[in-house]
Amino acid sequence: YNWSNGAAAVNAALYTGTVTGSGTLPFPPFLRVATNGYMYAFSANSVYKIDGTTAGGTAGTITANVLVLDAAYKITDAVDWRNMMFISVQDATGSAFGQSADTRRYANICGVFVWDRVSTQVGQRDFIPLYGVKYINRIYVAHDGKLRMIATGADGYTQLREYNGSSF
Repeated sequence: YNWSNGAAAVNAALYTGTVTGSGTLPFPPFLRVATNGYMYAFSANSVYKIDGTTAGGTAGTITANVLVLDAAYKITDAVDWRNMMFISVQDATGSAFGQSADTRRYANICGVFVWDRVSTQVGQRDFIPLYGVKYINRIYVAHDGKLRMIATGADGYTQLREYNGSSF
């Protein structure tokens, strides 16, 4: 939850490297390694870059908020594929119809942002919408090298979707 924000002696021992930006994560992160030599942490709608190489210093460097998506989105998964980061997101408010997550029956606002790992922002041109989906369970690179995802449709059925270069 907290790398090292200097607020207390307990926090200072969690991470001994350099933290650039905020050292506090809003939610427990998940981590993904990329082909550019960095590891990325994803929490809520933010992406953090972790440099564990010698260029990152003796104990490494964490750069907070290298990419911050609109607050309406929650990052659910990510995968590095063909030198791009594919970040699956869904509506952070619960659903497009204002229902709670437990009672949701209709499609959620779901999609995938394609990020070049250099830009500090993404826009709608970088967004692949997923119609008829209420949850994105996992996005992954399959054994045959193709990008796929497992999603739950608005009808409650599990879907296996494959990326064709422009949509899933």
